[in-house]
Amino acid sequence: VDDIILKTTNPPILITSGKEAPFPESNTLLRLTFSKRYDHKSVKKLSNYTVVSNTDPSYKRALAPLDTGIHYRVQRFTESKTAVNRYQAFLKFPFPFKNGHEYMLKVEHADPSGNLMEATSFSFTYDDTRLLNPNIKVNQVGYLPDQPKIGYVGGYSGDLGGGAWAVGENGAIFAWDDQDGWGEAVSPVSSTLRAVAAIRESSVWAVGDAGTIIRWDGIGWNQIKSPTSQDLLAICFGPTNIGWAVGAGGTTIRFVDGAWTRVESPTQQTLRAVWAGPDDTARAVGDGGAILRWDGAQWTLDEQPVNEDLYAIQGPHEDWLWACGADGRVLLHSYGHWKAFQDIPGTSKTLRSMTTDENGAVWIGGDDGLLWHKPGFGSSPFVTIDSGNVNAIHALTRQHGRQFWGVGKHGSLINRTSNAWVACANLGSGNLYGTFALGYGPLRLPDPPPWAYINDVETGQTVLSAPLILRAANWRLSGEDLYAFDFSTLSEPGAYQACIPGIGLSDPFVIGADVLNHAAYTTARGLYYQRSGTDLTAPYAEDRFTRPKGHEYDPDGRKIDAMFHSSLPNTPLYTGEIPGGVIDAHGGWHDAGDYGKYMPTAAAALWFLFTAYDLDPTKFRDGALNIPESGNGVPDLLDEARWEVDWIARIQTADGAVYHKLTAEAWFSGMPHEEETPRFLFEKTTHDTALAAAVLACASRLWRTFDPQLAEDYLNRAELAWGFLRTHTEAIPPGGFKNPAGTVTGEYNDADDADNRLWAA
Repeated sequence: VDDIILKTTNPPILITSGKEAPFPESNTLLRLTFSKRYDHKSVKKLSNYTVVSNTDPSYKRALAPLDTGIHYRVQRFTESKTAVNRYQAFLKFPFPFKNGHEYMLKVEHADPSGNLMEATSFSFTYDDTRLLNPNIKVNQVGYLPDQPKIGYVGGYSGDLGGGAWAVGENGAIFAWDDQDGWGEAVSPVSSTLRAVAAIRESSVWAVGDAGTIIRWDGIGWNQIKSPTSQDLLAICFGPTNIGWAVGAGGTTIRFVDGAWTRVESPTQQTLRAVWAGPDDTARAVGDGGAILRWDGAQWTLDEQPVNEDLYAIQGPHEDWLWACGADGRVLLHSYGHWKAFQDIPGTSKTLRSMTTDENGAVWIGGDDGLLWHKPGFGSSPFVTIDSGNVNAIHALTRQHGRQFWGVGKHGSLINRTSNAWVACANLGSGNLYGTFALGYGPLRLPDPPPWAYINDVETGQTVLSAPLILRAANWRLSGEDLYAFDFSTLSEPGAYQACIPGIGLSDPFVIGADVLNHAAYTTARGLYYQRSGTDLTAPYAEDRFTRPKGHEYDPDGRKIDAMFHSSLPNTPLYTGEIPGGVIDAHGGWHDAGDYGKYMPTAAAALWFLFTAYDLDPTKFRDGALNIPESGNGVPDLLDEARWEVDWIARIQTADGAVYHKLTAEAWFSGMPHEEETPRFLFEKTTHDTALAAAVLACASRLWRTFDPQLAEDYLNRAELAWGFLRTHTEAIPPGGFKNPAGTVTGEYNDADDADNRLWAA
């Protein structure tokens, strides 16, 4: 067969017009957008790009970027629901661009397949006093004069930046980056280093024996004066860059405001691991099962469920922390308590290291190369993973979901970039004891960061300035460095913009007494458009949102809504419903994009409405929402809520129990009035009956002023539901609602009904 190679003849083109033109994310970072998918390796080559300037001396000679990153995003969807992607690259340059100076960006060279990336030159003038930058995040609707006003600065720049480090015997330091891979760094010490952690690419810390502390400042490693001579075995930094290191004899030292200080400890047991969390929280673990808790002011001894030595502690937040140690011990801190796990294979070995993700999953390494993984916040068991014949895993780290590293004896290194762990070439011959990976992507601000300036849009004058305060470095939910600025003292009505030197301008925003009214009105009106069992007509619905009646119960016409499902006779709370029989269960709101009606989501929505009304009834009046009930003397918010409450009343049976949901067996994607398949009532549960009791009791109280007879009916129904719960004291069905075979619509699986019963009570 002929050896035929197909090549794309249309190269990726840099978009140089409109909002997708090369965009300054900051005064050192450019975002480029390409017309089509690019070759990954080619687009990240530093030599593909240069910037030169005739006016800025720093760029008199054409300079390539220091680093490049890539990112894909969905720009829009076609009518056939196909995603249209935008392919972006980020370029980090060595010197800040200066206001008022003109620069020339050149893009050139070929990708490895031989297709030319179309050569492009693009001129731009940098000016952060005129640059609208979405990385400055304000409430574009606006702020009330007497309420808090908080803005944020942060951004995500694809896989730019990041890195990994490993440390060990004789002061050994190894560093990894996406451009050059692993390489050995020059160390300022010869003592054994035990742990390493990073705040950003230019601020990496390592600790070790005899109180050793060293720091990488972006140029070189330097030894830092230490407040202790005890061996330091672990280091960690929290999301606001408060750091902790712990070690022998119960030693704890704290990094804040640029300095390390010794902090009194309640134990003399050797501490082997530390975790730092938000709001100046921390935990430390060590020998004899010791667990310490920092509350922002002092260390105290936490509960101690085991006596074995503990070597590692990790977790996404304080209520989901893992710890592990000798004899295969694994602990989990959740709901305020520690508990030990007993379902881990091969637990006789010492477990020395762990890493976690934001979803609660944990990976654990130990002696003889043992490695285990437990997924997420659920109840899945631990599973054993092949760790590539590594003798011992002293430390594990995770860089997003794409990259894991582990280090151990004799310089051993393991890596996972997809689903498998593989052994890599050893990093030297000495033992490695610590490793840390810094995530990709945050838009890095200078340290210390600039201030925010609030400018009057009309006059251009600065009316207020405020410092940027770091709220979350490498924020686990988005990968950003997130800074906040507080301008609550500004109460004068008007239009404003926030200006951040080196970043740019925010979108304009307004301060005014009525600035949030339209948002509140639009949000509340959204419930009217979700109504089931009615038509939407003018003047209550805009022309493009009108539709005929759908999902109605009509004794003389269509009878597809609220048919008893065939699974009911096999459910524990069955009371003789005949499958295929139909009741009147019209009304209520369609759910989140589907046309199902669910008791759990109905109760949650009504709680928000009732609570809003309780907080300040004067904010809600009759005639405010332009709905069919407007003008009846009842606040429109309560009229809209009644559309849902009355549906709940219709799905309550004579004994007080309430059905879980009313849906078709499968999703439907047309308009509501086009759905012709039957819609079913599924089994009754104590969980949903308790929710109904609570909702109906609240409704009774709120309607008492407007319609005493209706309020009395709601109260009678609430008491009927409560009576049912008193005769059915256990959660039924056990484990919560489960879809019967053949049904795929929403399944709100709540194993425990105690919280629902508490609300009802």
